[in-house]
Amino acid sequence: MPDKLSLRRGLMEAVVILASILIAFWIDAWWDDRQAARMESAMLEAVVEELTRNREELGEMVARLEADLDRIDRFLRASDQTLLALPQDSVVAWLSALNGRASFNGDLEATLMLLQAPALDSEESLAVRGRLGSWGRLIDEAELLGGQLDQEQIRVRRLIAVYGARAGTEGAAPAHFMAARLGPSGLLEMRNDEALVGTVISKADAQRIHLMFLRRAIDQIADLSESVAALTAR
Repeated sequence: MPDKLSLRRGLMEAVVILASILIAFWIDAWWDDRQAARMESAMLEAVVEELTRNREELGEMVARLEADLDRIDRFLRASDQTLLALPQDSVVAWLSALNGRASFNGDLEATLMLLQAPALDSEESLAVRGRLGSWGRLIDEAELLGGQLDQEQIRVRRLIAVYGARAGTEGAAPAHFMAARLGPSGLLEMRNDEALVGTVISKADAQRIHLMFLRRAIDQIADLSESVAALTAR
């Protein structure tokens, strides 16, 4: 009888110990899951803020590109009389458009951090991550096009600098500011310079392609931000 009681007592103690271990493991796993959920929530909030900043900057870049392309179009269409009638102080704005660039360098730090972190077991979370990854690749492509636009802008600036050299006795400044000293007649001369106009047209083509990618990126942000924000509210 004592042996049975001892065996029963031993089994009970073993069960209690095993249960304690299992409970401890469960608590650790629950705590880890809770911490992971908190971390993911914090990263998601950072992504929403990042997308908001990117949307604002994208809006500014798109507006700048559209304004430059519009002015370039008007420069190419303008008659000689129209260009000669321009106010002296407006020439800088015209040359700024010919020489200008506006490429977007996206802030993707929070997005990349989220994509590199382990995903929680949620189809919705995985789907949003996939969309964020696609959006990030779109931004990478836009930045690559921005680099090509830089090269086109350098070519335009070099040709404008030739005109700026003629006004160099008035002191050094950015090339388009120096060229603007020649006034409306200088602007007309530049419009009749086939090498310069051809280079400006090539740059405008690069700007249109860059603009197309930026518009595509900005069109996706609103819905993407809502989807990410919805995950933080779970």
